[in-house]
Amino acid sequence: MESRVYRSTDVIQERVGERRDSELGSVSPGLIYPEVDATEMEMWTHWLPTEHSYNAAATYAIKTTLQKLNAPQEVIDEYEFAAKLGFHEFAMRSPVRKDARDPLLLARMGRVWYRIALWGESLLPLDQIGALVLESLEIRQSTARRWFWLRLGGGLGALAIALWSLHAIFMNTRTDAGLGFVVAWMLFCFTWVATLVHSADNAQHSFLDRYRR
Repeated sequence: MESRVYRSTDVIQERVGERRDSELGSVSPGLIYPEVDATEMEMWTHWLPTEHSYNAAATYAIKTTLQKLNAPQEVIDEYEFAAKLGFHEFAMRSPVRKDARDPLLLARMGRVWYRIALWGESLLPLDQIGALVLESLEIRQSTARRWFWLRLGGGLGALAIALWSLHAIFMNTRTDAGLGFVVAWMLFCFTWVATLVHSADNAQHSFLDRYRR
């Protein structure tokens, strides 16, 4: 399994490495790990929408989750190093599907998040992930528009059949009325189930799943 840690250059690593563990808490994490700005965080939110977040003191829970996400030893070692820097919170992000494809480890100090490590089977460059996320958002929007019109059409169709059935009742053609109500109910159910299964979110994540494997 491939892994990628984001600790900074060898020069900075040497400067930090000269400090005793008790002194690492005084080192600014910005010297060691890249900050995650709002744009990048939004990208990760769509690419890896499932979040597991823990207070930094919950070391057992963090390590247990890392193991469940099949983190290699290099990532666990990196977490143990980062834990000495005084972060307030750690978070792991993974796909919405219940699997361990390409998870990400983040850490927060104050209001600032830092990218610690990424691992999995198909690690992509950040710019490529960003481009895929933008494309997936366009798919999500187009799917939402398409299913809005489908729901509207299905609802209007069901309403028209129901009105026709009511007319048939008043005209004393109860057999036709009963059939009309059945057809209206089936049309409504079909439209509701179709939009539930093929939702905009599902369309987006089905597209992203092609690249997260």
